[in-house]
Amino acid sequence: MRLISLRRAVVCAVLGWVGAVSAATVNLSSSASHVTVGSSVTLSFAVAGLHQGGIGSLAGFDLDLRYDNSLLQFQSFGFIDAGSASNMLDLPEPAGLGFIGDATAASGVVDAFGLSGNSTAVLDAQQADAFDFLTLTFIALQASSGTDFVVDLADPLLQFVDGTGLPINLSFISARAALVIDPQGGGGNTVPEPAALALALVALLGAVWARWQSMRAGRAALAVSLALAAPLASHAQTQAAAKAAEPTPIDVRVIEVAGTRAKVRADDGREYWVTVGPALTADKVGQRLRGQALPRGDAIKVNAPTFSAN
Repeated sequence: MRLISLRRAVVCAVLGWVGAVSAATVNLSSSASHVTVGSSVTLSFAVAGLHQGGIGSLAGFDLDLRYDNSLLQFQSFGFIDAGSASNMLDLPEPAGLGFIGDATAASGVVDAFGLSGNSTAVLDAQQADAFDFLTLTFIALQASSGTDFVVDLADPLLQFVDGTGLPINLSFISARAALVIDPQGGGGNTVPEPAALALALVALLGAVWARWQSMRAGRAALAVSLALAAPLASHAQTQAAAKAAEPTPIDVRVIEVAGTRAKVRADDGREYWVTVGPALTADKVGQRLRGQALPRGDAIKVNAPTFSAN
């Protein structure tokens, strides 16, 4: 599924617009050029040159990254900018619709997307001109004298859009990152063999895939809503706030954090993501989260959150 392409198609149809605005840049970088088997490496995607020369804010993206899955295991993803410690596509806004994003791996390709629920006015006023918008972390499985991570520039659905849903013409400073994987004991920090972790991740991938499939319809509906509302963003945000559902008390366990969002597990075993804000720290994992849950488009916002060990 491609939310951004759907959003672009709807906006272009509504506005009768064809073309792209001026160029900005994207750069792919790696946390290390050498790692040992069992170690992790994190890729960062950074955008620069926004808010100048007719370029607006970054409101959404969709990209594919290719890698050798016989050498590397996809581990995790995030949307936090290292410089600001925040998600620049999920800015504070009382009537915001919330951020949605995901990254899934299959057959050596990570498909990642992010879509802001902020209004154009908030994005243009508060978003930085340059920031990290995506990080992907991998575990090294086997030694290699050299392997590459490569953004699929030939992907016809590679997309970057601004706050109105129109495409931003981004040029890549670097779309490739090289990596050498040394055997364990070849130097550097190592962690235990990832065999058990790999098996667990395979099982988890199946569960995530099933959850992702079930959410597709809701995400697509949100993308269409955001696109159609772009010319009247302020009015749409006000209506969304007025129609907000009554808050529902929640009492769940935090199992993962990513920026202002937390993946939680209910007592009945259900797992889902919620937006808490501000940025969460790693020590929140394992704690109980209590608060008042409110739907924000396809996201869930927790108001008055509290954390405790039990």
